[in-house]
Amino acid sequence: MSNLGRNIFSKQRLFIALVVVIVFSTTAAALLNFELANVAIDAITRATESGYNYFIGDVSVLTDQKFPDNDSSAAKLTVVNNGMIIFDLDRVYALHSARLYVGENRGGYYIWAWLGGHRANDGGVRDPMGELVATVENYEFASNCWVDFPFPSNTYSDNVELNITSGADLYEFELYAENKRIYSPQQHCLPLDFIGTSLNIEMSINIDILDSLGNAEQATLEISAYDIDDTSEVEIYLNNNGPLWPSSNGIGHDTLVTFVKALNIQTLQMGENELRFVYANDFDGGVGGFRIEKAAITITY
Repeated sequence: MSNLGRNIFSKQRLFIALVVVIVFSTTAAALLNFELANVAIDAITRATESGYNYFIGDVSVLTDQKFPDNDSSAAKLTVVNNGMIIFDLDRVYALHSARLYVGENRGGYYIWAWLGGHRANDGGVRDPMGELVATVENYEFASNCWVDFPFPSNTYSDNVELNITSGADLYEFELYAENKRIYSPQQHCLPLDFIGTSLNIEMSINIDILDSLGNAEQATLEISAYDIDDTSEVEIYLNNNGPLWPSSNGIGHDTLVTFVKALNIQTLQMGENELRFVYANDFDGGVGGFRIEKAAITITY
């Protein structure tokens, strides 16, 4: 080959190399979904005992999952004057909402959500005090229905106090916590299409985690992809940690499949998280690429 030919060939190889390492990056705010769990069922429930907090009935009926809409013989707890009912949870939860089924005799209500601390059985002092993280109220005085209490965002609590004014008949109390938070990119960020591209091409999306990870217990990454022929065809990096490879159940020639990978919570961060995909192996041209259709990070609290 002549020197001119070698120079042209070298420039062609350089141009191809430059094309291969181009990174396509798309940034967008996260879409957030919730999975909720009623944590009142497993709470230790106490009715305060004092001269003016007077109850008729057993406080346990508030978490027996029976109320007039689903059981005509459901038992009730009657608050004669005022009352406080305490729900001690087994750990800290991200509270989402509460609701209370009220009978014919109805009152006004407010809920205190606390982080730490303990209320004495007489409804008096808290020792230790703990931190009051939210107060939600309902003074609609509705009867024979559910009364709703939405909590502010990021209400982290391990003990909740339901306060009743004016007396009421109570059938059921449900306390919903955000058991899982699911973060995904905006729909227009996907798909990431590697079909017909070159080996070592990289594409990335960013998923914003909107809340603190301090109380997170576990995290997973869920990917839906089309036409991944082998686990080594794609490498996945989360905030430059990896690579992660698809699970064996993530393989599907000309097929859309979904797989889930466990994540180390330490690799995540509040705010922007980069999820980067690399076309890592084309088996000497034997496969033609793949397409990432969906991606989501699930945090369990």
